[in-house]
Amino acid sequence: MTKKIFCSLLILSFFNAKSQPKVEKKIISVPRQSNAVAVGITLPVSDFNSTHSFGIIAEYSYSNQRFGKFSASPKKKLGFTASTGIAYYFGRKEIVSNYPYKYPGFIYLHTYGGLIYTPLKSMNFIFTAGPAIGLYNGLTHFYIGSKVEGCYFISKRIALSPGISLMKKSNTDPLWSATLKVTYPFKLH
Repeated sequence: MTKKIFCSLLILSFFNAKSQPKVEKKIISVPRQSNAVAVGITLPVSDFNSTHSFGIIAEYSYSNQRFGKFSASPKKKLGFTASTGIAYYFGRKEIVSNYPYKYPGFIYLHTYGGLIYTPLKSMNFIFTAGPAIGLYNGLTHFYIGSKVEGCYFISKRIALSPGISLMKKSNTDPLWSATLKVTYPFKLH
């Protein structure tokens, strides 16, 4: 008798559990941010690589709610952005006429404006250009620069940002560098 009651209760509880409404998971989305900071490394390319080995870079960017991972693809794919930053390139060592020589470090300060294109909810592309100042061997020069980079958000708040930069001063060949940054969007209060 107790076995029949136990089996009956077990069957009733099974059907009761099946008839419960499904609990939907709430998707917690981080709102898109307008500000982002990035730090990373930059590698000189072409002739620039013969005088400088690598560098470090730090940047701040602004774009109206374009940084972070969207919960869905954005309706407006194109927006405006601005960034400012500093890069320091370490000079290479070499032997010149049997004497060691070390190229001085190169500091590059820029302020760029341009477009940000967001084709997917976790990715955007940035195209910017603008004025810059280069400090090399005690001299200051005016530059025009540009960069193309992508941001792929590997989490809700962290993006990997590879890119390529061009730095051009009058009457000289352009300086090219490849960058890899970690970008973190945030909200200013």
